[in-house]
Amino acid sequence: LRGQSFATLTSLREASMGGNIYNSPVPTELAVIPSLENLYIEDTTLTGDLSFIPLMPSIFELWMDFNPISSSIPPEIGGVTTLASFSVTFCDLTGSVPTEIGNLTGMQQMWLYSNNLMGPIPTEIALLQSLSTFEIQGNSITGTMPEGICTNTFADLIADCTVSCSCCTSCTALSVRNR
Repeated sequence: LRGQSFATLTSLREASMGGNIYNSPVPTELAVIPSLENLYIEDTTLTGDLSFIPLMPSIFELWMDFNPISSSIPPEIGGVTTLASFSVTFCDLTGSVPTEIGNLTGMQQMWLYSNNLMGPIPTEIALLQSLSTFEIQGNSITGTMPEGICTNTFADLIADCTVSCSCCTSCTALSVRNR
């Protein structure tokens, strides 16, 4: 992806770029488009990390599945309060889910499954009162699903069966990391 290709697209609201082979990170010029609300870049061999996400002033829906990103979710994602739908499945993400995710109070759907995330699910996830889909299976998550999240009405709340969860809609016992 060449950044200069996006520099003049200041009114772009949606970009669907999936299924291409880019072998590059998301360029800053794309991330900072002031009107960009929906970005779909699944299965594009994106590289780099997710540090561009906090630069996105209007992003509402960001789907990046099936990319070899191999980084962590940056804590700065908590400042992207316009983000309501976030999907990063099969991206080799590492580290833990940052507590700042609880600042995304408009979040409705979050798919983090089939990565290499580890540790507990932060209790701050319970602050996401609009969250109706949360899938985190196929990681190395430990502990208990925060009870506060159980007040939400879920279409899907899925974790590994090793995570204690009184309100999950289902759990999975098998690793689904492999595509």
